[in-house]
Order: sequence, then structure tokens, then C-alpha cells
Amino acid sequence: MMSKSFGSAVKKLRELKGWKRKQLASRSGLQDSTLSMIERGKRTDPRCSTLTKLADALDVSADVILIEAGMKSPRHARNSTDLSIKETEIIRSVRAIQSHRLRQHTIEAMLEFARGAQKADMDLR
Repeated sequence: MMSKSFGSAVKKLRELKGWKRKQLASRSGLQDSTLSMIERGKRTDPRCSTLTKLADALDVSADVILIEAGMKSPRHARNSTDLSIKETEIIRSVRAIQSHRLRQHTIEAMLEFARGAQKADMDLR
């Protein structure tokens, strides 16, 4: 049984893409009303085919949606290279930054911070 957090995860992934609900409905082949019910938690048991359509349209694995919804442990994900919502947000932010000219020292400081965060994460594992 899917929970309301499933709909919240779908909505958050959709918003990260910058899409309106109708855009995701169109790309996934789902009815807008169906997607609306999922995102509002009114439809709590979407079919496996619905999950697959949403994942394909959002360009993530079904595991990413289920993990973000708290319905699956990251340890049980099929592909460890799938991005989480937060990682997707970071990439989106970096792409937005790339459209602006930044001073070289700002870019170097950002890279240094990212490398430090990566090292700290690896040390915790």
C-alpha cells in the first residue's frame, strides 16, 4: 500500500524538473486527474505500471521514488548510482549557476567545499 508520502515524493521530483502537473501527466501517459489524486494522497495504491510510468517520465528509477517516499531502504535499491532528490537539487543548482559568470575564486571555493563534503561523507562510511 502506498502512503501519502509517495505522492509527496512524486510532486517534489516533478517540481525539481520545473514541470506543471499536466506536463508530467502528458510525459507519463497518465491522466492529470490520476496524477492529482496521487500527489494529494487520495490514491494510495497506484499500480506498478503507474510507478514505472512516473519513474520513466521523471528520468529516475522507481527505487528513487520509493526511497524518497520512505517506502524502501536505500540499501535495497537496485542501482546505487541513482540520484536522490537532494542530489538532483544540487545538480539543478549547479546548472543554474553555470548560466551566470562567476569569478574564478568563487568557483574554486565551491569546488573546495564540494570536495571537503565528499571526503567527510566517505570518512563516515
